[in-house]
Amino acid sequence: MKKLNKFFRNRYLLVMDILLSVLAYTAVILLMFPVSAFHAYFMDSLPSIALTVFVFVSVFLLFNVYNVYWLYGSLREYLRLLTACFTAGAVCLIADVFLMRGTLIYIKFDLVVKFAVIFVLLSLRFMIRVLPNLSNFSAEKEGKRVLIIGAGQLGTMLLRDIRGNSRLHYNVIGLIDDNKAKKNQI
Repeated sequence: MKKLNKFFRNRYLLVMDILLSVLAYTAVILLMFPVSAFHAYFMDSLPSIALTVFVFVSVFLLFNVYNVYWLYGSLREYLRLLTACFTAGAVCLIADVFLMRGTLIYIKFDLVVKFAVIFVLLSLRFMIRVLPNLSNFSAEKEGKRVLIIGAGQLGTMLLRDIRGNSRLHYNVIGLIDDNKAKKNQI
């Protein structure tokens, strides 16, 4: 059970991915086609929506995207996410072209939809990473003065967490590192 729980660490993101994929489809249908024909186009798109959700979730599981704690996601993990998104998008496009028999309007629609889904899924992870750091981010706080030893990834992550968390009563006065190249970088 513990291994399964670790595998689905971000099960809420899995649910959000499914909901946002359907929402992206709906938004593109509303933007590209007349509102009066929404129901017909939406019903025609249901197989494609199901395929897109299935492929994106499967590829994300294959690329271990749901195993990342996105609040601390690194550039390498975001590149892996980007690769997973475009891989899933390409697989969906190829499958949709063969399922829809390649009519021009559906190919254009599919391209727009796949980019919309990719944009929404990337934006979700980006917001998870950026939004918590925007609130309560003050350089000076009242509280116990702290000096962080190490200006690498862990030191900068600790600095970001201390500055971003209003419940911590610490005031970081500096970072110490033996690498002179990191001087004045943070």
